Amino acid sequence: MTSELWLPFCVRREGPKSKQGYPGIPKRSLDLIEGEAKHSAEGGRAGMYAALDSLARQASWTFSIFKEGPPDQHYPLESIVWTNGSPQANIKFIGEEHEGVAGEELNGNQILWTARITSSVRELCPRVKANPPQRRINLWEHNELTIFGASPTACPSGRIPWAKVIAEVEGIPPIVEEGVVEMFLVYSVNTNPQHVYVIGPAGKRHIDDANELRIYKNKLGPPVGYNIEELNFVPDMKED
Repeated sequence: MTSELWLPFCVRREGPKSKQGYPGIPKRSLDLIEGEAKHSAEGGRAGMYAALDSLARQASWTFSIFKEGPPDQHYPLESIVWTNGSPQANIKFIGEEHEGVAGEELNGNQILWTARITSSVRELCPRVKANPPQRRINLWEHNELTIFGASPTACPSGRIPWAKVIAEVEGIPPIVEEGVVEMFLVYSVNTNPQHVYVIGPAGKRHIDDANELRIYKNKLGPPVGYNIEELNFVPDMKED
């Protein structure tokens, strides 16, 4: 198994390679994934990074969803990470941590991005796509995973507004369809000034008109940051 799927709208910030998999089961295929488990990180971005990067903590997860800006993806979808409380739950479900603490409902930015992740997982994973987005079928909370051997926990402490998330998912067109990515915005994080592009199946196009950029932001959401070296691998759109 050599495929590694990284969602194009996430910032790729890789976690330690040693914090994934089990003896004899280093990875999983997409058709083994049955859904997602959503968590509360019980802290801010800096604390999330510290926990992920620490080799002393047996904790890793696929996505970090922040109060501001796009989410991070730390491991490809095929990786088996350690956040759902048991090997069975970790193999079945993609683990997603949401910045914040108990008592804080996900904000609008987090609802948008966690729903986009769910929409993409549904398109990429056959078992997930086989059913509509449904609680305790393909959308789980950490505290519900005791039936798969996880220890009891309060996480995510009522933070996930499921009705809003599912409504957002059902209103989002597929981000990935037959391997073709729909249009999204990116910007170069390591150039001065930063350059903004719209990327679609035909390639990328530089946007330098403020009105055009505003229209794209309203339609596609905020741009995602990439190094210019990565963006240079995307071909330019051919002008008619």
